[in-house]
Amino acid sequence: MKNKKKKIEYFLGSMVGEYIVSMYLPTLSTDMICSSNIIQVDEEDTTEFNRIEKEYRDEPEGITKNEKWDLHLKNMRILSKKYLPHELKMRIPKFGIHLITDMEQFKEGLSVSLWNCDMCSYHTEHDKIEITETERRWAWCDYVTLHLDLHESE
Repeated sequence: MKNKKKKIEYFLGSMVGEYIVSMYLPTLSTDMICSSNIIQVDEEDTTEFNRIEKEYRDEPEGITKNEKWDLHLKNMRILSKKYLPHELKMRIPKFGIHLITDMEQFKEGLSVSLWNCDMCSYHTEHDKIEITETERRWAWCDYVTLHLDLHESE
């Protein structure tokens, strides 16, 4: 979105992202930064997580440290896949999604907000964020659905 003037939709998306982070975004009890929605990792997985993390921290700088980091990162991804919901469908207060004329800017603001929180394990690419408007006039909410980033390429 370089050199493109941000529209109101970008800021609305950013606000929705902040709402999602504060109300819904899950993190694991082993995560360095935790949200208000903490999913408890069982004792066995926590012990293994702590062992791998300690090996990484205690390793002196060098090639071996990089290998330890890769192992630690792989373990974090395994835990995310095991414990976090693969699909996160969240209610957001109805504020007029039907009035948004530039959904790309809305999703850009939402994406940046989720990315910047440093706690999001979900895809933030525009084509992977689902926005669903509730068609009932009396409904109080619309929906945003995110999908867990399962790192399938690795």
